[in-house]
Amino acid sequence: MRRRPSPGRAAYRANSGAGDDPNVFDFPVARKGRSSNRTSKKKQQPPRGGGRPADDGHDDRLHPYPTSISIRMDGDGESGGRRASPSEKRSPSSSPKGSPSSGGRRGERRQSPAAGERSQSDGAAAYATESSRHHETGRRAFLTNNLSDAVESYSAGVKSGLDELAHRRNMLERIGSSDKGKDRTTTELGSSLAALHSDLGTALEVAEKYPEAKSEWEKALGMLTKTCGASRNDPRVKSISKNVAGVERAIGAARERRRLENDVDEAKGRLETAGGLGSRREVESARKHLVTSTKRLAKHIKETLGANSYAHAKIQLKLAKARLQEPPGPVRASNGREVGQESGQAPRRDLRRGPLGRGRPPADAGERAHAGRDRIGTAPLSAEAKGLVNAALELYATALPPLRYKYANTIPTEDGSTAVQPDVAETHCRIAELYELKGSLRLAEESYVDSLGAFG
Repeated sequence: MRRRPSPGRAAYRANSGAGDDPNVFDFPVARKGRSSNRTSKKKQQPPRGGGRPADDGHDDRLHPYPTSISIRMDGDGESGGRRASPSEKRSPSSSPKGSPSSGGRRGERRQSPAAGERSQSDGAAAYATESSRHHETGRRAFLTNNLSDAVESYSAGVKSGLDELAHRRNMLERIGSSDKGKDRTTTELGSSLAALHSDLGTALEVAEKYPEAKSEWEKALGMLTKTCGASRNDPRVKSISKNVAGVERAIGAARERRRLENDVDEAKGRLETAGGLGSRREVESARKHLVTSTKRLAKHIKETLGANSYAHAKIQLKLAKARLQEPPGPVRASNGREVGQESGQAPRRDLRRGPLGRGRPPADAGERAHAGRDRIGTAPLSAEAKGLVNAALELYATALPPLRYKYANTIPTEDGSTAVQPDVAETHCRIAELYELKGSLRLAEESYVDSLGAFG
């Protein structure tokens, strides 16, 4: 015997319009008379959007919740005997009365973890920005010969970078990551810290703080090999290892020189003591000891002074080239003309494309000296470019005496000319090019002549 549908269910299906739709399945939620929410004495709150509640076919006093849930085959759910309009399907977070629905509030709650992640990433970016800012400030101070400011800025950058690296490692430990060595952010932080340690070591080496420079370079090696996983064949590792070896030789030479100087001082004191005793034999022995100690010290100075001075001159040359490596170029307007340049005025010299620029074709000092004497001309420079040129000129002038000392004992050739001195010639040629950029034509020509004379 077929069961007759209840009047309430028939009325609900008639009102909802889902009676003949094969894609809609109705599931009863509660029956009339069995609701746990029988007549509630509490006053029902009106909907947030205002107005009277819609008549959806069931008694709200007995069943304040929908009597059934209709589920369509296309994935849209309908409750309360009401179909969703196309506009509501397009925006599921909107409510029929214009009030915010619970779905919208759930979406807002789901965005809170993302906001937390963004705040963590913003904090990491702030650390990285602070470290890079200190690095750039230190580099500018180093290129303007302010070594104390450069060391201070580099040290502050190292501290910020270490804080960010520790923060990143703690975060990886909290999330239980097992590939800490393969984390890209950790590798990038280690690489930037290695560059900071290396630049700090270079600044300390120029300031002749060799033990401190060695310590910073060793820290840079540790960052590259342990944190970044770099191999021994990495160019950065090779360059820093070479610097460490050079600093170790300088430290050893300085230690040996101090020992020999102490021997000389001890021999002088022994001679004074022997003279006070009046013993001729003791005086002669002390005098011989003093002569021997002095000869050893002189030999050590002769063997190491040239090499150390030459190495120091190479540092000065490298520093001078670095100061001219990335000079500021001219400011150009939208039409391609330099700002402040008149229509008939010659363009200002750009140091990046001049004789000291990277795009210069390779040529030895002799060819450049011959070509420079025919090419001398004036070109206006900005104040910042002039400062770079003056700083480089000062460094090249400081590097010249040690380079000349290298060839001080050179035996002249049969025709009376001196041997070829390529380092001295290169330095003179660089000085001439700088004078040419500065506009000092007479000094530039004299330096070109000196460069040619260094070739014998």
